[in-house]
Amino acid sequence: ISIEPGKFVMGSPPTEEGRFNDEDQRSVMLNIGYSIGQTEVTQGLWEEVMKYNPSSIPDCGGSCPVDNISWCDAVVFSNKLSEKEGRDLVYTLPSGFHVGLTERQCNDLSVLVVTNWRSSGYRLPTEAEWEYAARANNSEWIYSGSADLNYVGWHSFNSGKQSHRVCQK
Repeated sequence: ISIEPGKFVMGSPPTEEGRFNDEDQRSVMLNIGYSIGQTEVTQGLWEEVMKYNPSSIPDCGGSCPVDNISWCDAVVFSNKLSEKEGRDLVYTLPSGFHVGLTERQCNDLSVLVVTNWRSSGYRLPTEAEWEYAARANNSEWIYSGSADLNYVGWHSFNSGKQSHRVCQK
């Protein structure tokens, strides 16, 4: 999905259920357009790029979202997917940065990651980019596409505690 630069309001309206005190609404300007995947990264795509499946429920199948990965794992995946498609890498990674780092190692090394925001490669969205895409510039939506979680997402009360294929809600 392609998103044009522009100004929008991010954060939670004061009346939003489950809102924390530090989630005040504020205006944000996205200066650069970007593209974002329509769904989560699937187990199938992860396995194609990374050659293994880290998911806690791998028998869900290739159309289910990948899980059991860290931010550091996602950065390595983004660079490998960029490389696979002949795009410029977004992230310059420090020595010793790889998939499977402990939380402490990831935290220590993540401050050394350099991001080229103008690269043609794949990267993780910023918080503002993700929220803009998820809310579709509708500040009344609590969740991606609706104010009703049951309508748009699987969670512990409606999923049978199972992973589900992407694009089913």
